[in-house]
Amino acid sequence: VAVEFPDVRAVTYNPALLPEHVVDKDKDYNNITNYLGKYDILTGSLMSLNYDDRIPGAKHEIHNGIPAAARPFSTIGSNHTGYLRNGGDQYYNIRPDGGPGSGKIYIEADEHIVTSIWTGQPLYGDPHQIDITPEALEVLANGLEDAVIDRLSKVKNYLDNSMEIIQDERAKRRARINKMQEAFDEIVVEEIGNSLFEDITWMGNQLKSELRWLHSLLDLIEQKGQSLNYVLNSPPAELIEFITRQNVDVSTLVDQARRKLHNLEENVDDLTDNFRLIITEKIPELLHTGFHVGTELWYDTVVEEMHAHFNIVQSNHDKIQQQINRFKHQVYETANHFTTTDKSIADAITNKQNIPSHTAVATASEKITLEQSPYLKTRMRIKEIQLDASYTFFKTAIHVTIAPIVGVLHDIIWVIKTSLENLSEAVKGAPNIYFNYSLPGFLISYFTNYQEQVQAIVNAMVSPIDTFISRIDGIRDGLSRLENNIPVILERFRPYIEHALFDNQRYSDVYLYNHASLSLLKEIDLLFHDINHQLADEKAKAIDELVLNGEEIDKKNSLLSEQIERGTLY
Repeated sequence: VAVEFPDVRAVTYNPALLPEHVVDKDKDYNNITNYLGKYDILTGSLMSLNYDDRIPGAKHEIHNGIPAAARPFSTIGSNHTGYLRNGGDQYYNIRPDGGPGSGKIYIEADEHIVTSIWTGQPLYGDPHQIDITPEALEVLANGLEDAVIDRLSKVKNYLDNSMEIIQDERAKRRARINKMQEAFDEIVVEEIGNSLFEDITWMGNQLKSELRWLHSLLDLIEQKGQSLNYVLNSPPAELIEFITRQNVDVSTLVDQARRKLHNLEENVDDLTDNFRLIITEKIPELLHTGFHVGTELWYDTVVEEMHAHFNIVQSNHDKIQQQINRFKHQVYETANHFTTTDKSIADAITNKQNIPSHTAVATASEKITLEQSPYLKTRMRIKEIQLDASYTFFKTAIHVTIAPIVGVLHDIIWVIKTSLENLSEAVKGAPNIYFNYSLPGFLISYFTNYQEQVQAIVNAMVSPIDTFISRIDGIRDGLSRLENNIPVILERFRPYIEHALFDNQRYSDVYLYNHASLSLLKEIDLLFHDINHQLADEKAKAIDELVLNGEEIDKKNSLLSEQIERGTLY
């Protein structure tokens, strides 16, 4: 309607596109004002595609809503309409269940349209110049409370909630480390998938118990071997051995396996020691290793960096609020001086006296300096940077301390298994060699049951050998799964590092509070631009100090905005 009838005044919020043929691109459409929400992805997408000429009239961005990617909220609807649809509550609850940092972020669109303290008209485009009178100064002083100080109070509330979350994370440092340690232990055990390795990351008692049992099995094999050799070296078998020159050397092969089994135990000790090193020393270092900002060496880089930065931000906010309160008092004071001066001049004229020459000047403000912050120069990307550094450090530690030992263990097991397989072949082949490949042996086996006695001893000996080989294969399989799944273990563990650096949801909450604070400061910036513009055009010397103070507040507000912006991602 407003496109067709210029006398109709139209105000829209995130409007839909008009058909191309309806809009005259050469017309200004001064009767139409469009407010575009900063976080409305629908309108933002249209603007990026250069469809803005199909939204006629003036276009002004306002800073309501919250970023569309914020979880667990679904913000697309409210960012587009400017309001929540569930009743009259126009805010999002952060941590509705309570706890550190719980609070509300207010999003209603009309509250974020910045209007002139004097006229109530939106402060976008060319400002309407007003006369600075005592009454106008009183309006300014009163308006500062609602327009500026109330906004600053909300900023303080948001910043306090951010700091509560940061301090809570700081207090949970030990718990965050413990969670990483427990997660790593569980992931390793799950990826190996072998009960012998259930406590491999700590004492390895299950595996060590298995190795002790294998020692006892070797003792049994050796005893059975002695029995076999006793039979083979007694009449009539010694005659066969003399003729065939065959012997089953059990002791040598068992001794070789036993030495390697001892070697295996030593390396398992090294493996468990290195896993404990990873868990007790390397994992705590993941909160700070490889990435340092500024001169401090933090032991909890992301949390401590955030804490140090927002300590400064909170202090600077309080200084600005103090200065604005003084500015408000100065405005009242100047208005009173104006009124007093006007009355003095009027009385002098009435009484035909000399007009007083004194000039009313606002009391000079105490100099306030905001503290510069050397922190969060990478904004909230600090967590991503620390995560990459920590993950690289951890991956290197695993490949240096765990992977080589697993390779050594594989080699040792191969030697042990080969020794036992050779022993098994020798034992199984003994009756065949003695009784089938010599005439005496053939005659003995044909006319006696001696071969059956030897075969029974062989069978009794082969059983523990086969058991040993099967059990050592089980250990080898577990080590193979560990070796092959190291990349999987690392990838599964990465999210736990990320979460430990700063709880993901709480990090998002800090981000949202900071965005909300930043939006309000940008609105205060608009207000002070208008205040300073209006005061600067007044030639009275009494206003000069107000102009200087107003400009100083504007500069400080810009610095505070820049510091809070570091607590965001973009």
